[in-house]
Amino acid sequence: MNRFALTSRLLVGLLPLLTVLPLAAQAPTLTATLTRTVTGDFTYVGSMVIGADGSVLVSQPSDVRLLLVTAAPEPKVLGRRGAGPNEFQFIQGLGLAGGKFWAYDAQLQRITFIEPTGAFGPSQPLEGLAGKPALRGFMSPSLVAVVTPDSLLVAASAEGTGMLGMIELAERHFMITGAGQLAMREVARRAAAPNCAVIQGNGVSAARTTAIATALDAAETKRGAARATALRALAGTVDKDVAGATDKARVKSLAAEMRRLAAAK
Repeated sequence: MNRFALTSRLLVGLLPLLTVLPLAAQAPTLTATLTRTVTGDFTYVGSMVIGADGSVLVSQPSDVRLLLVTAAPEPKVLGRRGAGPNEFQFIQGLGLAGGKFWAYDAQLQRITFIEPTGAFGPSQPLEGLAGKPALRGFMSPSLVAVVTPDSLLVAASAEGTGMLGMIELAERHFMITGAGQLAMREVARRAAAPNCAVIQGNGVSAARTTAIATALDAAETKRGAARATALRALAGTVDKDVAGATDKARVKSLAAEMRRLAAAK
């Protein structure tokens, strides 16, 4: 048998089944990951933030230093332990604002801004806020967020003793604007909330206590008449827990405290 003729017939028979694929569809997909090793004296990493240019700022609680990782073979060491300019005691958080890094020192109550190059910029102390009339009776405010280098969001809270034990007083949030001027504007307030945990173990289960606390938090997010209605409704459900409670006075006090909050403006 003529092998050439057989091969020719096979090729002719297969031709209608062949599909011409585009060159792009035939090309293999290539995935590449670039990894760079940086040599440095790293210990325990507390916080880390990535800049817009890919640089990374790392805080080390062990020696209260900052390490700026860039394209250089070794990281740049920033700051040291102390209370002077460009020094730190306890770096609680790092972030970005307006193209700059910032480091918040919770012990010194100070925010320090750092350029992407590692150069130190201005710092913003917060300890002066404690003397403001709006914060009288509150603990020193702590940083919540840096909106811009000239606009900070801080929170202050306090604790007081009520008939149910510890009562967490209103947590107040203030916007600080104007570098170094500490101009305050209150932007949010959390009303007083009784400590629901005091009724747990008095014939009220942990699950029920958690449910009451969750409902209380939800009621406190409301405003005006809606808040008062939610608090009174919750107090009505707590009244039903009195019958099975071993310390009925505490449970009654919790319901009474909720009604007092509902009546307060």
